[in-house]
Amino acid sequence: MFSRLLRPFKALLWLFLSSLLVIYFLSGSQLENDSRTHDSSIVSSSITPVRKSPPSEVVSNVSQTVINYSSCPKRSSSSCRIVNNDYWFKNEARHISGCLIPKAGSSTLRRLFFYLIDAPDWNNASMSEDRIHRLASKLQRMKVASMLRASNSYRLFSITREPFARIVSYYHSKILKMHPFYYKTIIRFLLAKYDRVSKVPSSAEEAKKRNLVPSFPSLVKHIINSVAKPDVHWAPMCSLCQFCRLNYSFIGKIENAQEDFPKLLQFLGLAHLDLPVHTFSTVNATSQTVIDHFKDLPSDLIKKLFSKYSVDYQIFRYESPLTYLPQFKQ
Repeated sequence: MFSRLLRPFKALLWLFLSSLLVIYFLSGSQLENDSRTHDSSIVSSSITPVRKSPPSEVVSNVSQTVINYSSCPKRSSSSCRIVNNDYWFKNEARHISGCLIPKAGSSTLRRLFFYLIDAPDWNNASMSEDRIHRLASKLQRMKVASMLRASNSYRLFSITREPFARIVSYYHSKILKMHPFYYKTIIRFLLAKYDRVSKVPSSAEEAKKRNLVPSFPSLVKHIINSVAKPDVHWAPMCSLCQFCRLNYSFIGKIENAQEDFPKLLQFLGLAHLDLPVHTFSTVNATSQTVIDHFKDLPSDLIKKLFSKYSVDYQIFRYESPLTYLPQFKQ
């Protein structure tokens, strides 16, 4: 009799416990989905969907013809894989961040940040490269991952340069000058592998005495064959600054430095600064200097090199070298 009276309560208790189990499994499933979503957002940071149109900040401060967002790769491109760029600086007080591209006026642009930290000789036109690097070590830097998360908190800017002109500039400033650091890290390798020097000197001074300097074609071959960890001085710009994924407020071109640089200073609220714009290199894409370096290279070698920078050429609307180099005019 007593057990009969308890049956309804047992049924209610069973129903209550069943409901708790259902709620538990549903919540666990949701947490798992949330976790997967969070994890996938981290993993997929290297293939974030590209922008289909320029952000409003770019339209209001930069000519719409500077960036061709429709040419951004629809998925992760091998030429645009993220390369850690130590030239990405920020100033939190002014909410300014600049992705400086090596061999695209980066030494001059760093002076902006030297000024903001009150470096006494920030505008010394004859500042040595070593001094520039020492001052740069005092600047606030940003990693790509941090920039992807905090880009909306900063006014981002950058200056670009025609890819082949960057390579020629790198060859002149780093290779031909036989800087001891670059001799150890790249020049000896170029001499041994591509210029077929049997006994490569151990020091740059000894190599100079023997007139051993890597040829320009050896550098081009090295760039073409390099897959992992490209040098930031010639790495594709799209891999250094993630132009297709971040909301840049200002993007200029070194080819238009006389016009774009004053606009950049005005945009950043630093129009009163007198920076040595003349220090920007005048070696542009179609200059005779660039043509002279490439005119004797085999056309297939140039095509392979161009393919590594094709995204840069398309995004920034630079004229293809396949149209102005003599090998392709026949």
